[in-house]
Amino acid sequence: MPVKRSQYLYMLTPEGTCPAARRRSFTSIRLGLLSLLTLGASQAAIFNIADGDVAGLIAAIKTANANGETNVINLAPNGSYTLTAVADDGSGFYCCGPSGLPFVRSVLTINGNGATILRSSAAGTPPFGIIRVAHDPGPVPSTTSNLTLDGVTLTGANGAVVGVWQSTALIRNTTITNNAGQGILTWGSNLTILNSTISYNTGNNGYGGGGILHFGGDATATVISFSTIFENQNGGVGDAIATAFADSGSVTVKNSILASPTRALGPVCWVNGPGAVVSLGHNIAGDATCGPGGNAAPNGLIGPGDMNSTNPLLGPTLNNGGPTPTNFPAANSPAIGGVPVGYCTDASGNPVTTDQRGFPRPCPSTIGSVEFAGLYHVCLLYDSTKAVQSGATYPIKLQLCDGSGNDLSSSGITLHATSVTQVSTSISGTVQASGNANPDNDFRFDSTLGPTGGYIFNLSTKGLFTGTYNLNFTVSGDSFRYVTPFQVK
Repeated sequence: MPVKRSQYLYMLTPEGTCPAARRRSFTSIRLGLLSLLTLGASQAAIFNIADGDVAGLIAAIKTANANGETNVINLAPNGSYTLTAVADDGSGFYCCGPSGLPFVRSVLTINGNGATILRSSAAGTPPFGIIRVAHDPGPVPSTTSNLTLDGVTLTGANGAVVGVWQSTALIRNTTITNNAGQGILTWGSNLTILNSTISYNTGNNGYGGGGILHFGGDATATVISFSTIFENQNGGVGDAIATAFADSGSVTVKNSILASPTRALGPVCWVNGPGAVVSLGHNIAGDATCGPGGNAAPNGLIGPGDMNSTNPLLGPTLNNGGPTPTNFPAANSPAIGGVPVGYCTDASGNPVTTDQRGFPRPCPSTIGSVEFAGLYHVCLLYDSTKAVQSGATYPIKLQLCDGSGNDLSSSGITLHATSVTQVSTSISGTVQASGNANPDNDFRFDSTLGPTGGYIFNLSTKGLFTGTYNLNFTVSGDSFRYVTPFQVK
């Protein structure tokens, strides 16, 4: 009985390192140290690329473009792939310029596993970006040209780093940093960015967008959730994000950071197309250009919890744990706790339970790609969705827990209330304890709360308007700023 192709596991090695019969079979596909597994039912092709094997990576993308299958490329954990030449000059495509990897024209996921793909810095290396996805003739934007980048770092490019031409792309858990070109150029495409960092890129596109340029039309969309677009610049036009010829509402931003506090050359947002940028809430923008009355009007970052003209107080892009470099928030960053209960989801409403590094995201969460985690989790002993009348006392009861919800509270740990923040408008105020129950704004330990006790703070809501608030507090022996939510009506 003939054996189906799906039952084979191919080990494809360079010509000259395998028996003659096998070498003759695979001379036309030089895939370096790469393994290809084809699964018959789903027609998925899996390529495992050895560390540094650029030729194998290029050949795998070419094979994926031709095989008509759903393809997965796994890069070596923490590997490095240095591109030295143009692999695809983009002939026939109006968008994005030459690339060091072939244009993707298939359904392809690249699992970076913490690997870095970079353009060589050697003298004489021509200018090019890293990767593009481009559609062949057919409906626009294409779903058959569909690229997912997951857990990879892209750096050193000279030109747009990632180009998406009338196609579909997902950038997830990925960092695009330190490139002489804009981070992402998307043209007539559907682009999703989740738990990712786009930082320190220098664009020179006349339409703007040092971080991202959404070139619109054809009812296309860019959707950004829990991501950090930080310290990019573009010649004075849209340092973080820009749109051109975009439909109203075509760029959606949620729980993300758009700011260039030390590298700004112009506005954070540059919107060509009325109302092209819309907010689903809890974003930080470094200036007012994304906000009310900015060039994104009548939309823009005007959702609940949006903070315009705000420095996110992030560190440089470096290893903060996890597979890819990120920007860690300072202990006093306004991003910490900026995403309240009920909003810890992506733009489609899916819960986001880990950050870019793979670390847990409790809820409330930190705005941007990195969660600022303390030593404890906060376990609420009250219903934070039930509002009290303004002026009433709100008994805030909670425990300090471990990641499994076990109570770690004790009388030897001091909780100190520091401030109240109105989440909907980010207007901060001082803490008002009710009576003498909480001297010095410290929580009171109560041994009757839970198996080993808990904490209570009788919070006065006098002078608070209707809305959702955070009570910010510190814990002795921990530099993290904790938050716990409450509502006033």
